[in-house]
Amino acid sequence: MIAVNSRVCLRFAAAMLAGWLLGPAAAFDRIGTAGPIRSFGGTPCAKGYAQGECDPPEVDSTLPVKQKVEARVERARGLIGLLRTKQAVQELDAAVAEAPEASSAVLLRARLKLPGQLADALRDVESIIALNPSNPDALATRAFILAGQDDLALRDATKAVSIEPDDVDALWIRSTILVRLGRLDEAEQDLTRAIAAEPDNPTALLSRAELRLARGQTSEAGRDADAAILARDGTQARQIRAAARARDGEYDDALSDLNAMLGPVGTKVTASPVGSRQFVDMLIQRAMVLSRLGRPDDAKADLSSIVALGGQRAILQMQLYLRGHGFRDVALDGKASSLLDDDIISCFLNDACGRGLTLKT
Repeated sequence: MIAVNSRVCLRFAAAMLAGWLLGPAAAFDRIGTAGPIRSFGGTPCAKGYAQGECDPPEVDSTLPVKQKVEARVERARGLIGLLRTKQAVQELDAAVAEAPEASSAVLLRARLKLPGQLADALRDVESIIALNPSNPDALATRAFILAGQDDLALRDATKAVSIEPDDVDALWIRSTILVRLGRLDEAEQDLTRAIAAEPDNPTALLSRAELRLARGQTSEAGRDADAAILARDGTQARQIRAAARARDGEYDDALSDLNAMLGPVGTKVTASPVGSRQFVDMLIQRAMVLSRLGRPDDAKADLSSIVALGGQRAILQMQLYLRGHGFRDVALDGKASSLLDDDIISCFLNDACGRGLTLKT
């Protein structure tokens, strides 16, 4: 068995998490074929998800084994749509107990364990590959699991794509590996192929937008973010579009995007509705935009919110960055101060410094 490296690529795990936060879209395949489940929920349930009152009917235990396993897999998929993940796994456990060779049940069970239970997921995936070394979905899923072992991961992902050239999830997974290897042109080509096959796929759109933004292709990144917003109206898509607009000097438009996510300028922030790291990042973006718009007092109000949410760690990260970029007098004490605020504002007004601070902290 191949050893698991527990360091999953955080950038693209975040991209997948963004897919979970983006909300429903009727035309979008929420399960997908490989790697983590694309998104959970999406099936209406007026009676309440937790009580199980909308659960699909129990599987008929008198069915022949093959039909029963297929029915269990379909029921598990229905339960995923109802946010009943534990029950979906139980259904798949029953299917695998009845037919250990049933790859559809084993693979879906493995995918439900990602990204948290890598060793268990790998065991399931490798049991499929042992029976069928050319199963593209199992190969692509193993490639996702092998983050940090990129030669092995790329081998699996490339084989999966050679078998299923238009599989969107396999292409996305290979693109994440290519990014880690610094092969950005190839990564963008894979994402472009994925989007051609499935134009409303928010994960591929967001990944390409992020990649293009990092490469300075702001117009292209903005268009991808626009498409992601139209597809599913996501927080991360707006954040990427705001960054692209700011880099193009469209500060009022960037501020509009950030305000849509953060609330009006001057709103006191005590807790974040999304992941605190992402919320802090957006506050840093807005503070930079406000500085560029000649509104330093509003920018400092956002810096105060950053301190409230990010604490000493966020302050120290900014101090370290400033010390490394020409601000030699900045103390490395993790403490907020008016002098630090002034230095941060000065950094925001410099293209290279401000862009780096928004990306690195």
